[in-house]
Amino acid sequence: MFCEIAYWTYYLCSKNKYLVREGTVTFVSLMFTSIHEYTNIACIIQLVGYYFGYNILGCIKIGSRYDPSSWFIGLILISPFLWFNYKRYFNIVKLNKTIERYASMSRGRHIAGILCYTIYVILTYYILYLIASS
Repeated sequence: MFCEIAYWTYYLCSKNKYLVREGTVTFVSLMFTSIHEYTNIACIIQLVGYYFGYNILGCIKIGSRYDPSSWFIGLILISPFLWFNYKRYFNIVKLNKTIERYASMSRGRHIAGILCYTIYVILTYYILYLIASS
């Protein structure tokens, strides 16, 4: 499942001419995938905390974007996801194998993959909005 998410993120980022020209397709795909996974885990943690009557994510002191400690805390929180995704999906060898494997997909499978990925991204942010607004 995570391989699908990583591939479709890379595929859609590789269609962006600016990212291709700058050579940052892999980096942006890695960041985008990691941020989505972090958001999903944070939502699950918040739901568990809500069920037990405790605001777990409220303990993390993140201020404004101009506060250096907020950047440090954010880097600490996202770095396990970055490391996992890079080692598992976005290093050169594994990424090339994944691209070769998905290149032979049928047109119907290709459309279904993009549709499911788009639904996943929309649901990620919708659920984040629902949890943050409650």
